[in-house]
Amino acid sequence: MKRAIPHSVLATALLSACYLLHAGSAHAQAADATTARYTVKLLSKDLGAKPTIGYSINNLGWVAGRAQTTQGGRQAILWRDGNPTPLGALGKDRNSMVRWPVKNTIGLVSGISHTSRIDPLNERFSCGAFLPAAASYVCRGFVWRNGAMRELPTFGSADTHGFATGTNNHAQTVGWAEFDALDASCVPGNAFNQQRRFSAALWGPEPDRIRELPPLPLPGHSTSAATAINDRGQVVGISGKCDQGVGRESALEAVLWENGLPQRIPNLGGNGWHTPNMINENGVVVGFSAYDPALPADSAKTQGFLWSQATGLEPIAFLAGDDDATANSINNHDQVVGMSCGAVCRAYVWQDGRSVDLNALRQPGSSSNAILVSANDIDDLGRITGQALYRPKGASADVVVAFVASPVQD
Repeated sequence: MKRAIPHSVLATALLSACYLLHAGSAHAQAADATTARYTVKLLSKDLGAKPTIGYSINNLGWVAGRAQTTQGGRQAILWRDGNPTPLGALGKDRNSMVRWPVKNTIGLVSGISHTSRIDPLNERFSCGAFLPAAASYVCRGFVWRNGAMRELPTFGSADTHGFATGTNNHAQTVGWAEFDALDASCVPGNAFNQQRRFSAALWGPEPDRIRELPPLPLPGHSTSAATAINDRGQVVGISGKCDQGVGRESALEAVLWENGLPQRIPNLGGNGWHTPNMINENGVVVGFSAYDPALPADSAKTQGFLWSQATGLEPIAFLAGDDDATANSINNHDQVVGMSCGAVCRAYVWQDGRSVDLNALRQPGSSSNAILVSANDIDDLGRITGQALYRPKGASADVVVAFVASPVQD
């Protein structure tokens, strides 16, 4: 029996089709990201000297990320027209953040938050790498819209954890979630006390619907995690062992899921850490991959990569003198942004085989006291958000602050 298509899904499909038509027509007019000049705005308004980071920017110019609270915790923040809106948390006075690019334009923001529930196994889960906590609060993925935050279910009981990354224009969200069952491939005594099995998850478009995206059918692969989804329903993420629940051998392989079936994305040859961060509407994937097989996963260095089924794998060049980098996001003009590190870390923009330090592309006099450390996302107008170091007047130390770099129109 055929299922009727919900009106909300049909509406978002039409919206997405209109957007893609517009984006495609604008492709030839996109400025070269590696030669454009950028004005830089620091997103610190009404937040004082609290550290902030921008992880996501969509085609409406909405920036999402996190800010530090007065108690030293982290709070998910959405900036619209430069004005910050705290998104709250799933538990009273708990930590939350938006950690991955969220590319939809239908008003949905996805991220992670602690609840007020305590995990009896004392797991910190993957959230432990991003959210500070004095106790092992259960962490869940969330979707926020119009002032309301909704908790996303997992594959297990109320004590199990989840993590949400991106949401597309069809109200589908991806991430990963735990089962109740323990996983023997978790490393005993690992940094995040990970014990349960987890798998990549696809939520929606119906509320509380969750589907598993399985790991690759390879020996030793028991876990998976999804990091991004496009409007075509293509999902990217990782497959591997439980390990410590974050990176390392949890990311033995990078994965593309189409129609729920996983296929391997080639990597740069190192041990673990093969992680896609974003997939655009053209099916082009960017991320980072360990590249030196002589280095164990614990000490591996990574390099940004670009991959598509049509063109294959392409390493993204380091900035001069660097040897450790990530590619964090890509827009629909195949312009890539990321972070390149050597003695220091610098935000970069990549296009057509060329990587350029974003600091060198600033319009003269534009936030000259700020060092752009990491570029985390780029929209189809070429606007970039990320993390900068800025020293306020009279201060003795730098402050981490979110920024938006906008290309100057000729």
